Amino acid sequence: MRPTSYSSRSKASSGRTSFRMTPSQPRSPPLSRGGTTMTSESVPPARRSRKEVLAAVIGATVEGYDWVAYAVLAPYFAVSLFPGDDPVAQVISAYLVFAVGFIVRPVGAVVMGRLADRRGRKFALVVSVAMMAFGSLMLAAVPAADLIGFWAAVLVVLARCLQGVSISAELPTATTYAIETASPRRRYFAGSLVSSAAFLGHILVYGTLAILVATIGSDGLEAGGWRIGFAVGALLGLVAVWIRRGVSESPVFEKAVKKQRPRPWPILRAYRRQILAVMLLAIGGTTGNYFLSVSLPVYLDHAGVIEKEAASGHMSYLLVVLIAVSVAAGALADRFGGLTMARTGTVFLALATVPLTVLMASGVLPFVPGVLLYILGYSLLLGPLPALLPLIFPPGVRVVAVAVPNTIAVLAAGGSLPAIVEALNAADLLDVVPWFIAATALLSLVGAFMIRARDLQRVDTETLALMRTDEVASW
Repeated sequence: MRPTSYSSRSKASSGRTSFRMTPSQPRSPPLSRGGTTMTSESVPPARRSRKEVLAAVIGATVEGYDWVAYAVLAPYFAVSLFPGDDPVAQVISAYLVFAVGFIVRPVGAVVMGRLADRRGRKFALVVSVAMMAFGSLMLAAVPAADLIGFWAAVLVVLARCLQGVSISAELPTATTYAIETASPRRRYFAGSLVSSAAFLGHILVYGTLAILVATIGSDGLEAGGWRIGFAVGALLGLVAVWIRRGVSESPVFEKAVKKQRPRPWPILRAYRRQILAVMLLAIGGTTGNYFLSVSLPVYLDHAGVIEKEAASGHMSYLLVVLIAVSVAAGALADRFGGLTMARTGTVFLALATVPLTVLMASGVLPFVPGVLLYILGYSLLLGPLPALLPLIFPPGVRVVAVAVPNTIAVLAAGGSLPAIVEALNAADLLDVVPWFIAATALLSLVGAFMIRARDLQRVDTETLALMRTDEVASW
């Protein structure tokens, strides 16, 4: 079989340039089950696929732990690492550095995304988790400001920049690797496992903090016990590096990307509609996530319904429910189709966010049942979305095409939401908050309908054409 080339072909009838692959032999049709298009691109032997999906899940868990550990431990290390005499100002400085990690993520998405699309999914995953672990090791070992002055804060900034670059493309890379190595009938399930792993990492952070508080107390944490939390993250990162080094590369990358070496920029230009759809979907998904886990307790506290400390206390086990329901939604997406599930989730969020939030704010609907209802609807989007987005792009640009618009959406929507809620409350416009969240969900609804079912089928068919004939036959 002669190599298949990427080429641009002009459509005389429309005057548009259509980018597509031109195989040297007839394409084989994709498999279809329950509205989900499936091809041999993701059909490795089952005994191998479980190990590789597990490697993606474990690494994502560690990255989730290391990323959130900074924010959780900041109140304990701020006085030690940031110069000054005002503890409040030192904590604010620590959180400003946390924001720096978000600012560098778009740049990291380009760098790490291209690394995954050019050098391989496995290579990028190993580099990503190694960078995150090294950042945690730097934070665990950085000398106090009393010893090296402002250089302590400089080292903290460098560590967070390193971690920001690391996490920028972690989820798209891990999800892409998982769906390219999983069984075709379990791709959305595998993707939901990877995305849920980040939440599991958050739970591990709070569990580690609870153990440290119980053993050495808050005073012990402020006296240097916070370093243990970062050391745990660094150690977990080394374990993840070892596990990820021991798995094989994605067969899709090996056959459809590595040997073809497609030029990325013509492909990305041809997929402008899908890139915009990713950004719109990510805006609603990110806002829903931050609203549920961060801003909803604050909003209801301002409304006088429940104190934010009490509401936050419920979030630990509600987060476990979110993980379970999201994974179940991913499994359902393999049966009914990921695009159908995502559209259903965005419709729910656009229509139900305001009524649910208003009912909770008025005290008619208790906090826990209200959050559970929100989780059920939000999971319809959260479960299938991580796998759906890479599947609408050719393998040669999958990671960078998802990572860049996703990180921009996270920076714009997720990072600014707490400040928006506080600003609206200060302006006596608290009632606007649920409408703002619903508006971002409406953007995601638009994005979901910008993706067409034939986008999935076309990418699957073209990818199948790039696979070797003997491997297609054996699979």
